[in-house]
Amino acid sequence: MRGVERADELAPGAAAGLERSCAGFSDGLSVSIDESGVERLEARFHGNGFSPHRHDTYALGLTLHGVQTFRYRGALRFSRPGNVIVLHPDEVHDGAAGDEAGLIYRMIYLPPGMIAATQAFEAVLAEHAST
Repeated sequence: MRGVERADELAPGAAAGLERSCAGFSDGLSVSIDESGVERLEARFHGNGFSPHRHDTYALGLTLHGVQTFRYRGALRFSRPGNVIVLHPDEVHDGAAGDEAGLIYRMIYLPPGMIAATQAFEAVLAEHAST
């Protein structure tokens, strides 16, 4: 994947059994990149999804289904459906489903220059508002 220093494949799940077949979705990734370099990802998995890795972009995510668990900045964190996750560039993190129901989430990866451009635009607007 673009923007990832080390991108592991999805970790192998537990042996397929009745509980896994009733989960309602298959493990997988869907990735797309637009012409401006913005990458979008939807991940669906059960168990451990990603080993520790980092991105050279900002990562903004939305948990859609299940409980997302991940280590970030030295702490174990959790995200439930509707929660937004913000990861800064070069911050090591991992990812896993927090329970047997599995996990579905979406991420968008924004280059730091895009965030900097937004901040510069806000500064120009503030300057013009005060004149």
